[in-house]
Amino acid sequence: MPVNRQLFVSGLALAMVAACSTSGTPPQAGAWSVGSVPQASASPAAPAQGELTQPEAALVLDRYREQVQQARLQDGAGLEAASTGLALELDRADLRLAKLRGDRPGALPQLTSTRFIIPKNPTGARWFLAEITEQGEDDRTQLILQETSAGWRLVARSNTPLQAAALPIAVDDEGRATAVAADATTKLAVAPRVMAAAHARSLATNGKDARANRLLGAGRYTTQSATARLADLRLLRGQWDVRDRTQVVPSIYALRASGGGAVVWYGVREQQTFAARPKAATLSFTRSEPAALSGKKEFRNRVILVQASWFAAVVPASAAKKTRIVADWTAQISVTGD
Repeated sequence: MPVNRQLFVSGLALAMVAACSTSGTPPQAGAWSVGSVPQASASPAAPAQGELTQPEAALVLDRYREQVQQARLQDGAGLEAASTGLALELDRADLRLAKLRGDRPGALPQLTSTRFIIPKNPTGARWFLAEITEQGEDDRTQLILQETSAGWRLVARSNTPLQAAALPIAVDDEGRATAVAADATTKLAVAPRVMAAAHARSLATNGKDARANRLLGAGRYTTQSATARLADLRLLRGQWDVRDRTQVVPSIYALRASGGGAVVWYGVREQQTFAARPKAATLSFTRSEPAALSGKKEFRNRVILVQASWFAAVVPASAAKKTRIVADWTAQISVTGD
């Protein structure tokens, strides 16, 4: 194919089905790597100071929303007072993409419902889950806020459709749940950290990792995502080589599920590097997110695409069943190259 021809890729190569279609090429031996980072999170955890109450959690949520609102009105300035770690990275990416599209974030929608789920036995710093619905929105939003040395911060988030079943978190009459450690295996088919690494491998291999397939059930973030990615592979027509890297972030949050098992939140950073073969057509993106991030540029030699996600999954109690990945919060971070 002549070099002046152009290949249009329909989305960010590592994007979830919920965000956009995906693109890439079949993985080759040694072309991708998966890792779980052992380092501590970016924000030092504050020491626990007794069990958190529902009224205290409500004050934390109110303060968080006030800080987010102020940051939205200031082009993202001050977001670090509301979020930290991967959540801050995703928040900034969402605002940056909105700016590139010419959108101006307005006031946060009013809350129509709020539910607080507070772990009874968190290891280390205190944290809790606030599940909210907002006026005019079609999703429930799960916000995980944690106490750090700098104060309370958003550390993870996910979204589930209002028409879908609520996450099966086991709570007592006071709305308290049981925290589950990332490496725990009691009453779990697989430890949360092992499950998160399996999903990262599945993403990096377009659903072809056999160990991951034994643990993860079919669905939007596994089999359907892989199908979309493999469909986009054909758009590259073998003219671009792709190298995938996925990495699980250290902090994992889990709560005991009704009937056993656990509901788990874990973060994944993803990077995909495209390298043009000799005489390859130029490469550009047609989906709105990567097109905006790339400035609708045509790439001739190399492209690096980066995104990050928080996922929510339901890990069963029995190894006879598979983990269901049920929700995400995905933001596309950057598209660079030449």
